Amino acid sequence: MFTFKPVENSTNIEVSVREEFKLADYNFNHEPCILPHKYEKYAERIHNLKIYEDDVWIITFPKSGTTWTQEIVWLLDNNLDFAGAKETDLYKRSRFIERCIFDVIDYDSVEFVENMPRPRHIKTHLPVALLPKQLWIVKPKIIYVARNPKDTAISYYHHYVNIFGYTGTKKDFLNSFIEERVIHCPYFSHILNFWELRHEENIISFTYEDLQFDKKDVIAKLCKFFGKMYSNAQLLELMKHTSFNSMRDNRSCNLVDVIKNTKKKYNLTDSDYSFIRKGITGSYKTEMSKEFNEKFDKWINLKLKNTDFKFNFCKMKMTVLQYCVQIGKSQLSCNFKIFLYYKN
Repeated sequence: MFTFKPVENSTNIEVSVREEFKLADYNFNHEPCILPHKYEKYAERIHNLKIYEDDVWIITFPKSGTTWTQEIVWLLDNNLDFAGAKETDLYKRSRFIERCIFDVIDYDSVEFVENMPRPRHIKTHLPVALLPKQLWIVKPKIIYVARNPKDTAISYYHHYVNIFGYTGTKKDFLNSFIEERVIHCPYFSHILNFWELRHEENIISFTYEDLQFDKKDVIAKLCKFFGKMYSNAQLLELMKHTSFNSMRDNRSCNLVDVIKNTKKKYNLTDSDYSFIRKGITGSYKTEMSKEFNEKFDKWINLKLKNTDFKFNFCKMKMTVLQYCVQIGKSQLSCNFKIFLYYKN
């Protein structure tokens, strides 16, 4: 089913599908996917995983609002059980199926998924062709979230440094991102293949930017998707529970133990990294040079040529009040900052 090719000067591998993957009339682009070498051990088991109709799958490219979406979706599907969400870590409630392919993990996450009580909530960053084949037959609920590539790349760089122990430069990482050489790349085929599937009844898609600026609308659509009805007071509580500040301070969501183990493994004693890091859309403006901003623009235009998919960068022009809510400061103190942040 798969072929595995070592990536030069890396412990990663290129994973290709030997058999052409087809689904109805969809036209998929199956470029080789970059994954850690341990994936080879689990590839067939993931591909042959038994799927149930009441499964819920959250699928994203890394650093696209996955944790945020997991928490919202789990709560909506579990009658807004805030107490249960607080008592049990998110990674146990919503399992990351390929988590075991990373060196910092020493357990079989596929087995955990296999043995989860139903209904199972499952997270993955795998592209269409590497997902369990029964997904397209059983058709459980699938939530797909995309994020603009500039913010994704910057967030992924910090993840690489603080989770994978990356010691290279930001410049080298951003070049590797554009060249599709970082884990779970290629980025664009990941997104565009799911864009092809957006009209399937069992799939709902939205963006990180939608969550950032239209979260109430996203939650309303998810309620309809799950066939759930909640009072305004309950939904307001959900909005509060899943605000950036609440998520950042929520130990059940921010992988404190994973960060602790990673710091120890890579001797990151001075790192103050948090898995839920900033929560600001458009932060690439302060972390990406003009050179790379232009490089990314050219790359985006090239990859989206002849497609009808577009990133809504207009949504990044947040209001002063929205920005202040995100960073937890008064509106007055933010007026000048927001002007500088978005004037270009």
